This record gives sequence, structure tokens and C-alpha cells, in this order.
Amino acid sequence: VTSYNGWQPNWSGSFDPSVDNFFVPYGSGPFPIQGPGTPYTGIGNVTRYNPKVRYFPSLNENMSLAKTIPIHERLQIDFRAEAFNIFNRVRFGTGATQLQDQNFGHLTSNADILNIPRQLQLALKLYF
Repeated sequence: VTSYNGWQPNWSGSFDPSVDNFFVPYGSGPFPIQGPGTPYTGIGNVTRYNPKVRYFPSLNENMSLAKTIPIHERLQIDFRAEAFNIFNRVRFGTGATQLQDQNFGHLTSNADILNIPRQLQLALKLYF
């Protein structure tokens, strides 16, 4: 196999993370194993992020602060500050997957980062 090309495995049964392991070399895990030297060429049926399989968590915290300031009985100002991905956590992709590529395994572009960096926005609204 010279590249990964986004292939997905087939899901063949239940997976209990308290009993089963993610790596089961003898084939009794939730993913079927082809015979030796037989590459699997079909399209798998597993989702990209399966909550039943152990994986690094995807953490992305957002925060919002708002304040209403009354000026007169019929006039007020709303101030709002919003932050997306407040802790600026990065979720890396696969990088270069071609074995012949000199950058194999390296993250060489912004497309290799799967989430957005921290974003802030401010809003001011006048009610009259």
C-alpha cells in the first residue's frame, strides 16, 4: 500500500472499551482482518469519529459574555463579546500520506489542521 487515501475499515461487531483493546492483532476485535497479503479494496462503513472506539477527544470550548447597560427608560445598549475555540486547541490532520513524498507525515499546509483557530468578535447593539 503506497498511500492511505482516506480508506475506512469495516465495522463487524460490538466494541466494549472496558474489555476490548483498540489493537487486536489476532482478529477478534470489531474490525475484520483480511487474509495475509490480501489488501482490502472496498469502501468501509465506519464513521470518521466513532464514539465507541478510543481516540483523542476533540475539545473546542466557546465562551460568551454579555452586558446590558440602561441609559434612559427607553434607551439601552447591549455589549457582547464572543470567543470561539477560546483555549486555541489544535486538531491536526494526517499530513502528507504518500510514501514517496519527501514530506511524508509532515503537516505542510493549513488544510492539515481540522479546526479553526481562536476567533473573537465584539458586538454593540443600541435599543431605542
